[in-house]
Amino acid sequence: MKPPIKIAILGATGSVGSSLIKIIDQNPNLIDVQSLSANKNLDLLASLANRLKPKKLCVAAGMAERLLAKLTDKTIIIYEGEPGLVELANDKQVDLLFLLVAGVHGIKALFAALKRGIRVGLSNKESVILGGKLINQLLATYRGQIIPIDSEHNALYQCLSARRLSDVNRLILTASGGPFLNYPRNSFPKITPRQALKHPMWEMGSKISIDSATMMNKCLEIIEAHYLFKFPVAQISAIVHPQSVVHGIVEFKEGSSLALMGQPDMRLPLSHCLGIGGDDINSGVPFMDLTKLGRLEFFEIDTKKFPTINLAYEVLTLGEGAPAYLNGVNQELVEEFLQDKISFTDIFKILQISVERVKYFFHNLSKAPQFLVNQQTLDDALAANFYGQEFVSKLFKSKKTIF
Repeated sequence: MKPPIKIAILGATGSVGSSLIKIIDQNPNLIDVQSLSANKNLDLLASLANRLKPKKLCVAAGMAERLLAKLTDKTIIIYEGEPGLVELANDKQVDLLFLLVAGVHGIKALFAALKRGIRVGLSNKESVILGGKLINQLLATYRGQIIPIDSEHNALYQCLSARRLSDVNRLILTASGGPFLNYPRNSFPKITPRQALKHPMWEMGSKISIDSATMMNKCLEIIEAHYLFKFPVAQISAIVHPQSVVHGIVEFKEGSSLALMGQPDMRLPLSHCLGIGGDDINSGVPFMDLTKLGRLEFFEIDTKKFPTINLAYEVLTLGEGAPAYLNGVNQELVEEFLQDKISFTDIFKILQISVERVKYFFHNLSKAPQFLVNQQTLDDALAANFYGQEFVSKLFKSKKTIF
């Protein structure tokens, strides 16, 4: 009998992590959980640790003692913060690392895992957006593997596996359209955070829910697809598909297209990642009855309502640290919106201002920070992301555009 695959789950208590735990419960003899991490959800992490019996855990800085008090096994090693995530990624007992944490906090752990040459199940688009160029260098050097977990990129990954890459004409990401697909544009200024957090199809965290509402998530996914699959950005597009049944489409040069269909359930891409080594993984997701699907709709994205889509093409034309900078700007704007400090439409306006600013630097290199226009290290990527956050902060303080 094949030994169970040894995994680490970074971000075990989030929505994607919870889906992965369900798969583990369905396949207890095929998966051996070596380590788990969470930020501050100590009760759930302790419950998972007491049940799954990992050897190592990681929590937010300053919370190890509180977690230990909740554990039945007091010998479990507990790490803290971002250095702790790197420790879990460096664990030589781990065959497959699931990086499911939100935001930029997982990027150092990703780099550590790739330097070990292992497989990474990745549901952290920020890491790829910040350091896509550097990640591809690591993959070429250490021969690791990234399996995308986001449903759209996982769909493209599976479809691309069926044909030669030279046969491909275009990659097409699908978008549900978010909660405001059918809202009139003139109602956007009155949209509240509570409304924006209600996604019609997926259960997600607050950051990605707002990104879905602005369709900034699709902008970021186009950037991610460019780095993951190494296609020119001109060959990557997105369309609206409200039913979220077709997750990605690959169009081939002879005129045919290959699409991946499935329930809108994160257990499907997670199970695909787990099963790549040859294991017969039961996802627990029911099969689709095609006769009951009804109609499947596809629309062009209205870029007047959702101008965020075009920003992907603008920053990828610049390259280097421009995508990381845009990510930092958006990250800060989402926080401001969630705190009711800016309006929904302010997000669109300030994102465009930020892109014009970064274009200015690329056209005036003598005035540009080197980390922005010449990305060489992980520190450069993080600096560009922080520079974007800092721009938003300074913009609000000065109440004017900064160049």
